[in-house]
Amino acid sequence: MLVSVREITPNDVNQRYCEWMNDPEVNAYLECRDTRWTEESLLDYIERMKSDHKFFAILADGKHIGNMKIGPINKKHLYADLGLVIGDKSYWGKGCATKAFILMIEQARAMGLHKLICSPYKNSNPGSLKALMKSGFTIAGEYKSHMLLRGEYVDVYLMEKML
Repeated sequence: MLVSVREITPNDVNQRYCEWMNDPEVNAYLECRDTRWTEESLLDYIERMKSDHKFFAILADGKHIGNMKIGPINKKHLYADLGLVIGDKSYWGKGCATKAFILMIEQARAMGLHKLICSPYKNSNPGSLKALMKSGFTIAGEYKSHMLLRGEYVDVYLMEKML
């Protein structure tokens, strides 16, 4: 399967995209998991992201299956946070996240960034951790009892990829 990325556009926002973002299984590890999304709020979110992020649609054989972001971008130190969601669950476990992470690493290099960072939940999201490791991220450390997930504090890895 061919995985590609392109900048997200307002045309990507539709009912299917809203369903992903409101699915508790899909958004379980997203910081926006407590938001109830509408097409209008997603369009507003995309517009707000433009100020200090690059926001991309993930495509599998041309079909929009998820999104990625690089940002916020620290323009002084040239690093950015990396985030990903595979919204279409039929593509989970098929290597799409790993391929998308690799494509985002290439995008970040082209942007002149020095490093990408991310913070997956330690024991809660093994798929993301596996995809990050396969794409060359390393664990730089961890925060103990750092993020609130389902009423309990969980540990979070600090991961990085030097570019």
